[in-house]
Formats: sequence, structure tokens, C-alpha cells
Amino acid sequence: MLQLSDAALDGLKQYFKSNEKAPVRVFVAQSCSGASLALGLDQVREGDKSFDFDGDITVVVDEELLEQAKPVTIDMGPMGFAVESSLEFPQGGCGCSSCGTGSCSPGSCH
Repeated sequence: MLQLSDAALDGLKQYFKSNEKAPVRVFVAQSCSGASLALGLDQVREGDKSFDFDGDITVVVDEELLEQAKPVTIDMGPMGFAVESSLEFPQGGCGCSSCGTGSCSPGSCH
């Protein structure tokens, strides 16, 4: 249901050598270019499915999201961690000029 490549596992281990350890959350991130799955540091919450890798790395994801997105694969790409799944998100954002300013929100698109 959730796979972590060897390269991603090594990348997370490297990261946590110099940073405080915390569960890694898979979540839906919204941006001007649309939605995508992303990673962030968080705590385990009620309704989460938790996965332990190599006894050292914990990845959590909301059970409902996991059910919709499975299988979820975390790998290393040229720009860092990459999260792939069966979910298809509409691409494109709001198409407004304020996107470049970081103020793109549903209300800011005309």
C-alpha cells in the first residue's frame, strides 16, 4: 500500500542525522500549479495508517487518503523526494497573475 524506495529511505536517514526525528506525513498539498502529494514532518493522528521502515523511519498517511491513493510510492527524484500514487489531480492552477506573488487563493482568481 505504501512503498519507500531504498534511495528515499537513505535520503530520510541522512536528513534525520542532523534534524530532530519525527514521523513523515504524506498529504495533499495545494499550490498554484494544482494539487499533488507531498511530504512533511508531523505527528501521528487519529485516523492515520503508520508504516515503519528499517525500524528507523515512520511514514504516516490519513487512512482515507491512502485508500484513495494506493499504491503510494516515495522515491528520490532529481529535485528531492517524489511521491507517486494512483490519484489523478487536475493540473493547472487558478491562472491568475497573483500566483507569482504567493497569494494565489480561490478568492484571488478572477
